[in-house]
Amino acid sequence: MHQSENQTGISHSQAIRSYLESLTLDIRSFARRIGAERDLFVVILSDHGSTRIPKGTVNVLKGDFYKKRALDEHHRYIAISDDELEKLPDNSQYDCYLFNRNIFELNTNYLVARRLYRFLPTDESAYMHGGLTPEETLVPVAVFQPITVTPKPLVISLVGSGKLYLGTKLELNLDITNLNNYDCEGVNIKFVDTNLEAETQTIGNITKLKRIPYKVIARCPRTADTSAKKLQMLVAFSFLGQPFDHPAEIPVEIIDPARAKFSLDEF
Repeated sequence: MHQSENQTGISHSQAIRSYLESLTLDIRSFARRIGAERDLFVVILSDHGSTRIPKGTVNVLKGDFYKKRALDEHHRYIAISDDELEKLPDNSQYDCYLFNRNIFELNTNYLVARRLYRFLPTDESAYMHGGLTPEETLVPVAVFQPITVTPKPLVISLVGSGKLYLGTKLELNLDITNLNNYDCEGVNIKFVDTNLEAETQTIGNITKLKRIPYKVIARCPRTADTSAKKLQMLVAFSFLGQPFDHPAEIPVEIIDPARAKFSLDEF
């Protein structure tokens, strides 16, 4: 947070997201190791918040007056001795908050910059802290706890007419859509229908919010029911590390090519 985006090469939001994702994986691995995946509750606190000061923001704390009197240097606060405290001009109360060590039981006296004033030059691409703005005084909190996530089913759509002829090999062209905001991993489809002979289809991973085409090589047995209008299947996958499955179906028309077709008008 305190590094400039110009130095890191990525935005602070990207960096924070990357840190949190790594932390999430570590917590998840720890929970698995101790067998507490459904019970672990982790709260992570920061010691302070931060703020970013835009370029061109007014600063009245310029010059050497405060710098020469500071026992240390900081963007948003400085420590001063008792002697220098007595020499502060009256208008300093409008520029800074004063923390008198005798009143607040501190080891030394502190001046904290008001508003977005600062004692040192700042970089608008980095975050600062030590002041009393809401952004600096509110403590960031991250809570990690187990939740039950139920994914949306994968959408299986048939591409083409869906005509199946008894006793023939065929190709089923499918579109498989993942409507979830996370990947579905290890996807496989098993046809649980006596009207189709096909091996379990191993699809692999389908990334979030993506649709993929898939071709199934199968056979329609001679014993298939020509009155059936749908093929039943079971879809299974892993979602956020948990196994899920759901039924699915596609519309078909099963045709007997050997059945004699005629019209009464021919007689």
